[in-house]
Amino acid sequence: MNKKIVLAFSVAVVILCVWMFNVFSDIGSTEEEPEVDYSDMEVVETSTQNTGSNPFSDDISQEEMNDAYFQKYIHGMSHQKVEAPQKWSFYELTQERVEWLLVALDGSMEVKNKYEYKQILSKWYHGDFSTVDEDHNLVWEMQNGNIGKASGILSVEEEQEFIDSVEED
Repeated sequence: MNKKIVLAFSVAVVILCVWMFNVFSDIGSTEEEPEVDYSDMEVVETSTQNTGSNPFSDDISQEEMNDAYFQKYIHGMSHQKVEAPQKWSFYELTQERVEWLLVALDGSMEVKNKYEYKQILSKWYHGDFSTVDEDHNLVWEMQNGNIGKASGILSVEEEQEFIDSVEED
């Protein structure tokens, strides 16, 4: 009888370990990176000397982009479309900015969350904002957010009212 209990317990531990490995590990992930059609996208020429091409008016080129900047820009643009109790930054969400970030992301090798940013920006590039609140919260969590979690998506009227009421960063 004791051997059966030990065996059952051992099997349960193994199953739990396998489950935890799958939940907490990216190894073996079958998700493929989303395809982005760059054929009709304007290519923005940049260099460290030509920082004026940054559509966010920051002094950083596409080649210098890192996780912090991708998070800052995506998070700030998402505020245009989400319901949240507090919003600390704002960048108007424009096609030009989304394209610029996609081009910067495509050329970046040192970005930790490249796959996540590409998923978000690819949806936005194609006008899909159906999960913009989830997109916001993903980046918000990357930034260790504790105030301002998105709880929904603004209507078109609410979005315009928000845009009219704030100044861009």
